[in-house]
Amino acid sequence: MPDRVLVSTADLFGDGVFETVHLRRTGPWLLPEHLDRLARSAALLEIEMPADLPAAIEIATAGSPG
Repeated sequence: MPDRVLVSTADLFGDGVFETVHLRRTGPWLLPEHLDRLARSAALLEIEMPADLPAAIEIATAGSPG
């Protein structure tokens, strides 16, 4: 195994979509609006959104104070 692994700069680029969500004591603020915007942005780049994303977010935030 070599001491270094060389990566082509062509392998360092990709498409991505990011959304920032404000968290309040009651949970994510305006979450449906954020998810809609995320889906629209992903569609423009032809990135498939996971169908269970809203459920996963609800599970992840279920333990938040509030």
